[in-house]
Amino acid sequence: MKIRIFAAALAVGFFTLPPGARAQEHGAAPAEKHDAAAPDAATHEPAAHDAGGHEAAAHGAAAETHGDAHGGHQRSPWELRFSLETPLYTHISTDEFSGSTNFTKSFELGLSVMLSYIVVPHKLTLDLEVTESELFGSELEEGTPKRAGTTLRLGGSYRPLSDSPIYLAALTTYHLEPHPFVFGLRLGAGLSFPIADGLQFFGELDLDLPLASSSGGPSAFQQQTVVLATGILWHLP
Repeated sequence: MKIRIFAAALAVGFFTLPPGARAQEHGAAPAEKHDAAAPDAATHEPAAHDAGGHEAAAHGAAAETHGDAHGGHQRSPWELRFSLETPLYTHISTDEFSGSTNFTKSFELGLSVMLSYIVVPHKLTLDLEVTESELFGSELEEGTPKRAGTTLRLGGSYRPLSDSPIYLAALTTYHLEPHPFVFGLRLGAGLSFPIADGLQFFGELDLDLPLASSSGGPSAFQQQTVVLATGILWHLP
């Protein structure tokens, strides 16, 4: 009996509530859940956007690195030079002989190979050169044509202006054989012009001065030779 009276009282109380209060009572839980879910969705959406942005940035960085690896190729610091050289004019003044000769009277031709290391690009190189020469005719020597011998040179070249085709050269020279051994100095100046990618044409005038000889030959004050050298220079890839 008491249970019936309590149930009836609850029913009367519910139906006597205003309609807005009943709607609020029924809609509070779903609305609250919806509002609670909304911040989560709002929170996750920027997070997903940021993750996508980071992924795109990482992809872009990887693409840029890949491009640098394939496109940013750096050249080798080595150069190889092939040239022909011939003495244009030689003056000799000793106790036994004094005179001069030129390439029309004494013709000598040398084939040279030079390996250069670039210390400062377009500025400074270290050079090692080997020359093999043949004397085809001479008014000063008999028994021509004959082998003039092998000469080793060690030195470097320098460009006063990086964009200029003009360069200066200084090398110590070592005439190895045939006898006598001669130690000397070569000073030169030249011009170089690009003819293809990594390839240059050059022309050079040198002054050869003997400094010491195993046979006591002429010194730098007694003999001077002007040499013309020309050829190609290849910048190794």
